[in-house]
Amino acid sequence: MTPRPRKRSALKSTVEKTSAEVLARLVLDLCGLRDENKAFVEARLDATSDPLKPFKERISKALYPDLVSREPIRIGAARRAVTDYTKATGNPAEVLELMMYYVERGTACTADYGDIDEGFYSSLASMYDRLLKKLDVSDRETKESFRSRAAAVVDRAQGIGWGHYDYLAGRFAESYG
Repeated sequence: MTPRPRKRSALKSTVEKTSAEVLARLVLDLCGLRDENKAFVEARLDATSDPLKPFKERISKALYPDLVSREPIRIGAARRAVTDYTKATGNPAEVLELMMYYVERGTACTADYGDIDEGFYSSLASMYDRLLKKLDVSDRETKESFRSRAAAVVDRAQGIGWGHYDYLAGRFAESYG
């Protein structure tokens, strides 16, 4: 019989009682288990000069894989990269950067390789929508800093099926006028 997982409150109590030395070893061990853990800890602790790099690599590999080698597109992995970074830092400007990168890489893949499927385009549209909604409530300077890239994605999407171009162009017009 598998033991039941402890509730978060019980785990919190145990963590609070654990020495700093033991916690430091635990964090380093977790970093050694998975690259994603290491990237999360480095981003949270601001322990790297480019905290976005491993998250962008995850997005790129998931949304623009080596299709010649038949690597699959993994929408969930790309979305998790954005979510993981958001949880790690919550830095609004950097989260916007990852969201924009997500849409750029996905659009580049389909522009270079051809039509994919409805789920893929829905994911790109959803992320673009989330990006523009966040920009709409951001300060003017932040919103303007993304204008050219948001427009470039629309331009790159011309000729892509599933209504992808029409959706992006419509949302861009709504947001930027």
